[in-house]
Amino acid sequence: MNKASAINDSGIAIIGMSCRFPMANDIETFWRNLQHGVECISFFDRQELISSGLDPDLIGNPNYVKANSILSDIELFDASFFDLSAREAEIMDPQHRLFLEHAWEAMETAGLVTTAKLTTVRLAFMRVSA
Repeated sequence: MNKASAINDSGIAIIGMSCRFPMANDIETFWRNLQHGVECISFFDRQELISSGLDPDLIGNPNYVKANSILSDIELFDASFFDLSAREAEIMDPQHRLFLEHAWEAMETAGLVTTAKLTTVRLAFMRVSA
């Protein structure tokens, strides 16, 4: 069996996707940024870093990178949509919140979101297995 037929016989299909990157809250924007060579990393000058509370000695260290990949809108998580209290959402790891949002969006783009009960089961599985 050659490599191509082994891949074709695997039965795997990507039916829904979701992503969030700096300056790209969806797949289409991410792809457009890649195509146009958009720089999506934020760079900060010394004054911005000092104003944010960083130690000037750290900022002056030649190994300190004055850049970050900032995700927008992470504060917009809708806890009640995922049947979470505001307190649960507040103490939850932000990466977990993003995972829930993107798991939902991937199911939505795949056309798998049909009933509240089915969705609750899927999200419960994702919450446990994450």
